[in-house]
Amino acid sequence: MKKLFILMVVVLMSFSLTACGKEEKVEDTKMVCKTTLNGVEMSNEIVANGNNVKSIAYNNTMEVDESLAELLESIAVTYDESYNKIEGVTYTYEIKDGVFTEKTTIDFTKADFSELCDNDLLEKVDGKVPTAISLDKTIEVMKEIGCECK
Repeated sequence: MKKLFILMVVVLMSFSLTACGKEEKVEDTKMVCKTTLNGVEMSNEIVANGNNVKSIAYNNTMEVDESLAELLESIAVTYDESYNKIEGVTYTYEIKDGVFTEKTTIDFTKADFSELCDNDLLEKVDGKVPTAISLDKTIEVMKEIGCECK
């Protein structure tokens, strides 16, 4: 679980500030990046407008035994309590029939990027709070961790 959280932070910290330019109306792009890492099935749903990521939903599923389920639940309860207090962030989890499922969604159109940085959900870039998330960089990082993006 901690590895997944670190992975999520690494993905977010690698994004760079996006450049400003003439705004054109662009339709939203939806992509799904999937992989299995250390027994965890990951499916990351990305919604972007142009090169600006609007939201990311991290969906993780793994089979667990009873002792691991208890450990994961104790961690998930903490995430549930802290993440759901952050504007634009939702976190849910379920343990059922030996399967742990969690979903963390960050809506960057509603979230305060400073608050995301303060809660380790987003990394500063060159000491500055980002103002946007780059789709190109997001896809690049997803591919680096073995995701197939469509």
